[in-house]
Amino acid sequence: MARPKPGLTALIANRLAELAIAADHETAVKLHRLRLTVAQMRVLLALSDEGVAQSALARALHCDVSNLTSLLRRLERRRLITRSAADGDRRYKPVSLTLAGRRMQQRLLPIQAQVAGQLYGHLTRRQQRQLYDLVASRSWLHSERC
Repeated sequence: MARPKPGLTALIANRLAELAIAADHETAVKLHRLRLTVAQMRVLLALSDEGVAQSALARALHCDVSNLTSLLRRLERRRLITRSAADGDRRYKPVSLTLAGRRMQQRLLPIQAQVAGQLYGHLTRRQQRQLYDLVASRSWLHSERC
């Protein structure tokens, strides 16, 4: 009996999953010397100089707050971020980059660009824009990434 052939949407899903795995693997190899994980890199790249609530950061990263808390604890131990209680509300602890965190963030940007170039550099600028528009329209996706 012949195996059924997957439909086009299944083929697309499989290929996107393969690309995500390849991107994470290539990124992890490059991050090894910095002693960071891909999830920690995503956190650092999502932060700016202004403090952000952990809940907002978790939403931006499509991540459960409890998973994010352990990532933040590790980054805090390395002095890459700070979490300080806000005036008047000890429960609210905005997450901010330290100077070392900003420096690390600057080291991560070329790694991210290099991996993206390896995976998508063969596409024309127009194809890259089309791909971006297609995947950016995935507002319905809420999978956990960290």
